[in-house]
Amino acid sequence: MVHPAHDTRAHLEKVVWRHDLKPLQVDFGDTIKGMEKAYWKTDTIGSDVLPGGETYIKGFIVLDQNELEKLKAEYSWEKTEIDFPQGLKPEITGYHDFDWATNVDFENKVFQGEFMGDICLDFNHGVIFVDVEM
Repeated sequence: MVHPAHDTRAHLEKVVWRHDLKPLQVDFGDTIKGMEKAYWKTDTIGSDVLPGGETYIKGFIVLDQNELEKLKAEYSWEKTEIDFPQGLKPEITGYHDFDWATNVDFENKVFQGEFMGDICLDFNHGVIFVDVEM
């Protein structure tokens, strides 16, 4: 099964990479612990004046090894493949040879009804792929 990434903007490759952890910790920190690095993009879809627009976050969060092992043990993961849109490749993390998996219970816990999208975990390096609209 190919897990499609939502390509919400044709210009995604032109959106600047961010590396700050604080906004991700605010949005996801209650359920995603052990964030060490981040490579992510954000933009507004439609109008940036409420209520007309939605914001997306797409990118990668690198976890520490302890958090990776905890998540692997806590959930029953299903292996998946991801068709990444242009301008959003996991190799930006410095890693290669990814082993992606997904779990609906983990996604629901992270999203808590506030977000929609996909989250996948790389079993090899502890990279989380987030593709979220708010």
